[in-house]
Amino acid sequence: VTGSNTLNVTVHSLPDNTLTVTDTSTTCTGAALNIKVKQGEVNTDYKLRLNSTNATVSTIHNTLSGDVIFTVSPIVTTVYNVLATNAFGCAQVLTDFSNVTLTPPVIVPVQSDQSLIRRP
Repeated sequence: VTGSNTLNVTVHSLPDNTLTVTDTSTTCTGAALNIKVKQGEVNTDYKLRLNSTNATVSTIHNTLSGDVIFTVSPIVTTVYNVLATNAFGCAQVLTDFSNVTLTPPVIVPVQSDQSLIRRP
């Protein structure tokens, strides 16, 4: 028996994992801040994840090219990573991470002024 078979294989590219991730690197506990993926690709899902566990914090489906902006309000110093998944299901983590450091709240000691207390 002789013959040949032809198999067509389509290979889809991975999302660009070299996109820049920018953030406000220092903020106060619980304050909202933006984490931005510069020039996100069309028809790509971007997942902002806790780097320590890869737990998803937020997902944005990017339908237009341009910046992808996540808003977070961390309560502890946090490192985030971004997972990009294109329309073909090809995925990879961006090489640029977001490092958000929290500044401790300012504590102002309050002392009562005894001279202001009115006594009968």
